[in-house]
Amino acid sequence: MVPPGRGRCQGGPVAAADAVERRVRMRDGVDLWTSSSWVTDEDDDGEGRPALVLVHGGPGLWDHLEPVAASVADLVSTHRYDQRGCGRSDPSDVQTIARAVADLEELRDAFGHERWTVFGHSFGAAIATRYAAAHPSRVSAVVWCAGTGPDWPSQRAEAKARMADRLTAAEWGEHRRLGELGQRGRTWEQEVRWRTLQWLPDHPAPATAATVAAVEAFATTPLPVNEHANHSMAVEEFGRDPAEALDELAGIDVPVLIIRGAEDPRPAIGTLTVAEALPHAELVVIDGAGHLPWEDRPAEYASALRRFVQAHA
Repeated sequence: MVPPGRGRCQGGPVAAADAVERRVRMRDGVDLWTSSSWVTDEDDDGEGRPALVLVHGGPGLWDHLEPVAASVADLVSTHRYDQRGCGRSDPSDVQTIARAVADLEELRDAFGHERWTVFGHSFGAAIATRYAAAHPSRVSAVVWCAGTGPDWPSQRAEAKARMADRLTAAEWGEHRRLGELGQRGRTWEQEVRWRTLQWLPDHPAPATAATVAAVEAFATTPLPVNEHANHSMAVEEFGRDPAEALDELAGIDVPVLIIRGAEDPRPAIGTLTVAEALPHAELVVIDGAGHLPWEDRPAEYASALRRFVQAHA
């Protein structure tokens, strides 16, 4: 394993658990924003401990998994990043599943890990399993958090209805009107309001003041949603035969922790289908949690993740 700061990453060695931002250049010239926290032992000559890379969802959003990384930062080195064309990473004309998988592998090489555990949230869970299937020798374990499963198109209407039920009729109408304007047609204030109404139903209802504050904080992030990536990557992933996706999952021969919030508006059938397809899956359902379970039930979430990481990373 290469000590932190070597490879193609800019910057020098990092003290234990100090998070440092770097830009890592992919082979096609695209720079990805990353944030890493290296954990080392005093007697290990600077070699990092087992690593966890965190893949955010969207597609087309930016990293918001800092609390997840922090919950295990004393156990493993953690790496967060914005996917290409998203957030603080460089724009890119190539935004495909294959390229997302290739970027993960190039990041692993740049950070000097022989193997690592891959955490994926929401759409990032699909990228995580696609990576595990493509690079089995580089993956120690997978955490599949709040994904949808390969047959998401058949579940979308039910999820949308559940989300609508968590808003008032007036709020849902406002959400629809702002959505029809499109990102480019909304003022910044309207954009923040649309994001808030879009993401608030991911949490259990009725929303608490803390939940509203967390959603509004994320909604005010001054970064655009990459709508092209959101559409094209979703079409690519969910346009393939679900049977093909399930066969791919069946070939993943590493431990997989599946975490689902019991109050996630997305139907549970997708999670259950994935759990049945994976040969070494453990399913943890967290009561009182929604699509971002570490925000709704942080103690329960951290306990499940830490136990799994300690056993398999």
